[in-house]
Amino acid sequence: MKTNTKFMLVYQNEAMKSILKDHGDYLFLDSTHKTNKYKMPLFQLMVFTPHGYQVYTYQTFTSQVTDSS
Repeated sequence: MKTNTKFMLVYQNEAMKSILKDHGDYLFLDSTHKTNKYKMPLFQLMVFTPHGYQVYTYQTFTSQVTDSS
């Protein structure tokens, strides 16, 4: 059964929020398109720390992505 329900799950803990605030000068957005069981896109926002680490600061699943162009 198909529904038109829109869904978005966002996860960010306090450590992720702090790292984004402290090192948010350079951001990288990574996404996988419908590779999970529910065929939902996963978006992950990463920052690069001064020590060369790449750290996830935000993750979200969404049921719908549209092209605005």
